[in-house]
Amino acid sequence: MSIPKFTFPAKQMTELDVEKLQKPLTGSGGNISRRSPPLRKSTSISSPLERNLKETFLAASPILIKVVELILCLLSIITLISPFSHKLQLNIHRAGGVYFAYFGALCAILISLSSHFLFREKIPRKTAMLRAWVFAFLTCISSLILIHDWRHLTTSIYSRPSKHYLDLLLSSAIFGLLTSASFFADIFLTFKFYS
Repeated sequence: MSIPKFTFPAKQMTELDVEKLQKPLTGSGGNISRRSPPLRKSTSISSPLERNLKETFLAASPILIKVVELILCLLSIITLISPFSHKLQLNIHRAGGVYFAYFGALCAILISLSSHFLFREKIPRKTAMLRAWVFAFLTCISSLILIHDWRHLTTSIYSRPSKHYLDLLLSSAIFGLLTSASFFADIFLTFKFYS
């Protein structure tokens, strides 16, 4: 059994048809009157290659902000170690609370990033937001404690610690406040763009 082939009759081109094809399509003023059809934008994004740069950046922003949190948290810990090693804290319990907040935030960030990059697992949105709320609060309180200790030590008449260590204590507090602000930004970005 063979399938019949359909053929269309060929149209004979006249001289008028040939002239139409050779003339440019012009309207009034020499502009081309026929436009190319507009490109259709797809409503659904089927692959990451079709996304534009802004959409890709916004989709990756919850992970990028965690990298920023990691860098700021490391800077605040590094600048805090030297002043606390030279007994520049007013109370050992407050120093323990500051260390707990910074190292707890560092561990939580490392767990989030390792689960994303190594194991390809996603943390649920509510859990990620709760973690960010807790560590935003803890790092903010710890930074305020460090600022209070710095202010008390600079105005103290009983002891004069080294200016170098006082500057490190203040810079650790500033990095801690920036870490807290990045945790608040993490809350917003997780709520808005985390899928």
